[in-house]
Amino acid sequence: SLVHMVCQIILDYNLSRVTTSPLRIDRYRRSLSWKITWIIIMYGTLLVSFGFYHWHISTCQSHLYSLFSLFEWMCVLSYIMFHLSGLIDLGKVRLVFMLDD
Repeated sequence: SLVHMVCQIILDYNLSRVTTSPLRIDRYRRSLSWKITWIIIMYGTLLVSFGFYHWHISTCQSHLYSLFSLFEWMCVLSYIMFHLSGLIDLGKVRLVFMLDD
């Protein structure tokens, strides 16, 4: 999924360079900055959580596993925030779901 997220950032960067509509350019740039911010936060919290996990395994100090789980949850939340950038990408598009009887 990390490779997918990096590919999505690359595609958004290329789309922001190709499109000619100023509204779309602004939307692509906002989406791109949102995605870059949250992927950096996600990678950072993931690395910190790995560090706390390794520290917990090697020393068995109290509360280290709690810190690991805290940063792991921060990683999950930043992953969710990354994917919420789809709301910026869609703009004011309305999605309609219909059921056939």
